[in-house]
Amino acid sequence: MNDEEAISSRPWSCIRRDRERRRARCGFLAVAAPFVPGEGGAALDAWIAASESIQSNAERGQAIRAMLRRSDTTGDLTIPLIESAAEIESDTEKAQLLIDVVSHYRGSKEEHSAYQATAATIGTDIERERALDAL
Repeated sequence: MNDEEAISSRPWSCIRRDRERRRARCGFLAVAAPFVPGEGGAALDAWIAASESIQSNAERGQAIRAMLRRSDTTGDLTIPLIESAAEIESDTEKAQLLIDVVSHYRGSKEEHSAYQATAATIGTDIERERALDAL
């Protein structure tokens, strides 16, 4: 059985449950974000690994934005989030997320390097320029 046959044989309720689980994971990460220690460590690594398992570009971006909204956002926190954004496939979502990062940007060399590296993964010229212009 190939992938198309497997997908078409799945009942719609199964597909709906999968979508609901993904949304629940995104919602949980958004709620948990304020409680993850911002200085790095195992909890932050686990949060980032969980956010990277979200396949929806918009939902992954939403989870990362929740972490960025914390009041104690520092370079130790923004760098792994910027690097995580590189894995988002949608150029528009990735560019918008980088633009949102700028308000939390502290201007360190490490942050700048991570931002530039992630912006370089944007395939669309217009979106890449939009992200770089925000710096």
